[in-house]
Amino acid sequence: MCIFTLLILLWGGGRSNAWLQARLAKLARSFLKRFGTTYVRLRLLLGFIDIPQLTIVLTTKCTLRCEGYSNLMQYFTPSDHFTTDLNSIQNDIERLLQGISSISSIHIIGGETLLFKQLPELMHFLASKKQIKALELITNATIPFSQKLLDSLAYKKTRVIISDYSANPELTKTLCQEQILQALQEHNIKHIFYHQNSLWRDMGRIYKRNRTDDENKRNFLACDIPCVTFIGADSSDKAQKGGIFVCSLASSLAKLRSQAEFAGDFVSLDSSTLSSDILRFYAQDFFKSCDYYPNKWEHSDGIPVALQTKETLTLSPPVS
Repeated sequence: MCIFTLLILLWGGGRSNAWLQARLAKLARSFLKRFGTTYVRLRLLLGFIDIPQLTIVLTTKCTLRCEGYSNLMQYFTPSDHFTTDLNSIQNDIERLLQGISSISSIHIIGGETLLFKQLPELMHFLASKKQIKALELITNATIPFSQKLLDSLAYKKTRVIISDYSANPELTKTLCQEQILQALQEHNIKHIFYHQNSLWRDMGRIYKRNRTDDENKRNFLACDIPCVTFIGADSSDKAQKGGIFVCSLASSLAKLRSQAEFAGDFVSLDSSTLSSDILRFYAQDFFKSCDYYPNKWEHSDGIPVALQTKETLTLSPPVS
């Protein structure tokens, strides 16, 4: 279905053709402002819906507890942690692929991805989908790769990204970087060793700021995150459905708070109007989760890489 036809179905009741053309132009500009590659631009004009980059969160559990981690693992208590299951995520991805044309790249993250016990089966499944053009598995290099996992990574479209946390001397005995790198090289698996010897950006504390809509629009534009994030149904609470959020912070907030608070901010994959929901999602000027971030347009000092904390942080302002 071409986008113009889709918009007629969405907004056509009694509207003039000129109004529809104007709405179409605004929607296309919003989409292309965030994802303006030539490929996506041309495909969108031809009526195809392509997702340039999708992050999939498998679990919020992690082998580390980084104080400044942008996925908010440090805000989860042991009882609050999220983990999906293979069958649930397969069903969700199948539904997503029915509503779009392609996904240029999928990033698999956690928490720590290797804590997801069915990871090899998931990698085989994702690699088998022609609509998915590339896969990247991201790990903090604290868990050695099993032979079963290594076998599941032997696809041309698959690459492993190892986050280098060796700049933190506290983690010297925890990291398995050399062992993992050797295994990847022996099995000819594409990989990148992502050096992080500089400081991390300090996110500050995450809590609701109660900004105006214009301030949240400014924060959204300043953030400029290049991907959207999918987080599935919780294996321990099937009533809590998954969906596509603007970023991993937004998906974590929906688990920490409630999906009801962020109604309208995410795409539910069991929707009967999935394609149009995705277009509306991309056309938004800001998201409710933007109100939880510090001001992204302001300068932020750096913090040490992978600084660990034993404290479970709370979504409230710091005590002065």
